[in-house]
Amino acid sequence: MRNGCEEAREQKLQDGRCLRVQDRHAPDGGTVSICVDITDVKRGEDSFKLMFDNNPVPMWLWDGGPSLRVLDLNKAALDHLGYARADITRLSVFDLLSGEDGPALRAAIATGVVQPFDGARIWRPRRADGTLRYAIPYIHMLPVEDGQPRFVGAIVDVTDRMNAERELRANADVLAGALARAESANRTKSEFLAAMSHELRTPLNAIIGFSDIIRHEMFGPVGNPRYFDYIRNIHGSGSHLLGLINDILDLSRLDAGEFELRIEAVDMRQAAAECLETVAVQAAKGRIALASDVAPVVLRADRRRLRQMLLNLLSNAVKFTPEGGSVMLTAALRADGFAMAVRDTGIGIAPEDIPKALERFGQIDSSLGRKYEGTGLGLPLTKQMAELHGASLTLDSAPGAGTTASIVFPPSAVAVPDGNIISVSA
Repeated sequence: MRNGCEEAREQKLQDGRCLRVQDRHAPDGGTVSICVDITDVKRGEDSFKLMFDNNPVPMWLWDGGPSLRVLDLNKAALDHLGYARADITRLSVFDLLSGEDGPALRAAIATGVVQPFDGARIWRPRRADGTLRYAIPYIHMLPVEDGQPRFVGAIVDVTDRMNAERELRANADVLAGALARAESANRTKSEFLAAMSHELRTPLNAIIGFSDIIRHEMFGPVGNPRYFDYIRNIHGSGSHLLGLINDILDLSRLDAGEFELRIEAVDMRQAAAECLETVAVQAAKGRIALASDVAPVVLRADRRRLRQMLLNLLSNAVKFTPEGGSVMLTAALRADGFAMAVRDTGIGIAPEDIPKALERFGQIDSSLGRKYEGTGLGLPLTKQMAELHGASLTLDSAPGAGTTASIVFPPSAVAVPDGNIISVSA
């Protein structure tokens, strides 16, 4: 080119340096060569190329012109997107993105401002076979050369994460629906049990009341002595059934969240004595010795429910203790609160069966256990009532070694640690 500049060329010297050489024609016909040492620049480019080609993360280079032509893809990107190296020259960024990302990118180009991404959004890279992936893009602008901006980008594939999150949301919806249906069914069951129990209590109260009148001959003699046996059976069966219905009602109230406690000061020695007196007849029939060691403590509790819990534990202990055995009731202060325990010399429970014994209607498969009536509601009810008091129920047992059932109340439940009864507000 006369009176002009030839295109710049690069020349490598024997000492390893690299020069950019540009020849300029002088007016006298000579040539002036301008040499610039670009060794450091070339080393940087070589390092970038080495990093780019061998990076395990998919990366690509593209120009910032209107076509967004792809300049290069590293091996990881070629493998990830399913292209061959020969395909690079015909690709633009639009070929590598889904239709969802194209409009935003085109709008940015139209404004002349293409901002780099910092991983704040999700892209949908398109593979050569048309399938779409999910990826987080990281794009940065390189130094401008010859007035043309260039960009280098990397994508972190998050397809597996996105699919897992979508599946998790779908499963959560299914589980939420199943839980809602289960809760609805449970409420329906509880409402049905409550309604049926209320309906049954009215005639049962009449049966128990009238049989009690006849049993005590309040309006005159019955006559035939055999009628006394019949009426005792009627009264006993009615009372047993009423107790079962009351247990079911308690369960339905617990399920409905309508079980309320009336907290007051309860003399533990007095409550224990009343409960022992109640089971004394049952124990005497089986020649089972009853004993107690109850500390003079006043407890903050629901008097009726505390008595119910104690009676459930004592009745179970007497029922499953063979003739000639013993049942011991203890209650004392401990470092972790107030503990009352019922220990028997009965048939015992295998440790692996204890969770089943605490389930509703749970029945332990024992030859002796099958000899006695029971619904399996006493222990589950006792456990839930204890928890409402902030207490806990535990069973310690082994086959043939008896059972110890313990209820431990927190220290806050102790009103007065001596025998002086006071009024305690709930």
